[in-house]
Amino acid sequence: MTLRLGIALILLTVVGTWFSDRNPWARMPSKKKGARLSLVSVGFWYLGEALKELMIELAWVRANLPEAEPRNFAWIDRAERGI
Repeated sequence: MTLRLGIALILLTVVGTWFSDRNPWARMPSKKKGARLSLVSVGFWYLGEALKELMIELAWVRANLPEAEPRNFAWIDRAERGI
């Protein structure tokens, strides 16, 4: 079950990346807050369109999977310093 969920999230992320690269408005960008929709939610909404246009294969998934963007959170920094 967990493996299926992981594969589904990867597939939705890749479809969201593919669609938002073609249509920047899809993630509802905001000047102050950045993108309002995640790649997973964009992938969920446009999965049907991707299936009509694409032949989804492992090579395509690997080529379109975005790299991870690590972020720092203030509460983690405080917890690590013991504050």
